[in-house]
Amino acid sequence: MMNKQAIEHEPILAQRILAHGLGLLLFISMLMLWDDLPQLYGTDALLPDDLLYLRQDFIIGKQLQLLSDALGGVKSLGFLYLTLCVLLCFRVGGRYLAALLLLLHLSFFRSVIFFTYGFDQLATIALFYCIMLPSTGFIYLLRVHICLIYFFAGLDKLLGATWWNGEALYKALTLPNGHQDLLPLLHWLAQWSLLYKVSGIAVWLSEITYPLFFLLKDYRYRLWYAIVFHLSIAYIMQLYLFSGVMLLLNFAASPPRKL
Repeated sequence: MMNKQAIEHEPILAQRILAHGLGLLLFISMLMLWDDLPQLYGTDALLPDDLLYLRQDFIIGKQLQLLSDALGGVKSLGFLYLTLCVLLCFRVGGRYLAALLLLLHLSFFRSVIFFTYGFDQLATIALFYCIMLPSTGFIYLLRVHICLIYFFAGLDKLLGATWWNGEALYKALTLPNGHQDLLPLLHWLAQWSLLYKVSGIAVWLSEITYPLFFLLKDYRYRLWYAIVFHLSIAYIMQLYLFSGVMLLLNFAASPPRKL
């Protein structure tokens, strides 16, 4: 009986996890860009509007300038974005607010591909589920979705030779934006090429086999894998927002009753 009640309560917990966590992450992401907003999206942007419009992949992005002009500048639009993030974090406005934030998020971060990366795409996915949850069927769709994300991330690595010989892993760990204090150790470890080869294979193998975690009755194995995997990415590569949203999706897919 308790197990049945817990399962029925999962979509509600998933929606709460996404709302609280995503509101915070999106708030932080906007603050990180705050000083540069005029240079990226304002009238005095580094790239001219006409050039940006050639590469826009979402129609609402073309209205970004109109919206910012109507509100008195791109920072006014950014302030609206921050306000919606706070409201989402406190679960005010429900799915309607999440839908409005999704449209604004697409306008800022998904309309111009020059300024997007994995976090923006994953945040779009998470906002979609903020709108659809706590409908029961969508938590199962979220589980399928996250399995596909990991599987195809691993498959892409599997098909590339550099993830077999360790080169891609070495480059990923030693990127300029990574944890600089670890660079001497990472360079020193490079003398044992087999270590990077085995580690590279382990990365894509763990991603491809991620869906198998859902065959286990105990969800904690999958959550601990996600915690270790993404905290390692956050620490070594300093991709904090990316790691944060991936952990959110994992916890929302199977809300933990205990770890």
